Amino acid sequence: MRRGPGGGPLRPLAPPLVLDFSPEGRAALRQAQTWLKGFSTEVLQRFTTTLSHELKALCKACAVNPPTQPHEQATIYYSRPVFAHRFQTGKTKTKRSSSGVWFVIFDLQDTNGDARPDLLRIVTIFHAASQAPWDEQGEEESA
Repeated sequence: MRRGPGGGPLRPLAPPLVLDFSPEGRAALRQAQTWLKGFSTEVLQRFTTTLSHELKALCKACAVNPPTQPHEQATIYYSRPVFAHRFQTGKTKTKRSSSGVWFVIFDLQDTNGDARPDLLRIVTIFHAASQAPWDEQGEEESA
């Protein structure tokens, strides 16, 4: 029998969280895909492949070590704790470039009542150069 670092049995890794999309998250994904398809099918394919890998890795990471620091502005906007994950689909040409940088806003839910998250729900996805939903609200209020 294999032993862990302290000599005890190895703990099994937590299974990855189940991935789901809110209606807003699904609409944001479709909008991103439509926008990227306007550039080329290669750009769309790179985004889709990278996003798939990122979301699988995020589901695994959050199952083992759930994030504890919600994104402050998004949490206020959505009125519940939500978290941000930044990923990049292409190589940046210059430092601080937002080319290919995307954000996934997600929440974690305990659907089976065991006090641990088992569902990662995508709330929205947006490109770094676009306006975040909570920034758009601020403009409407000041207009």
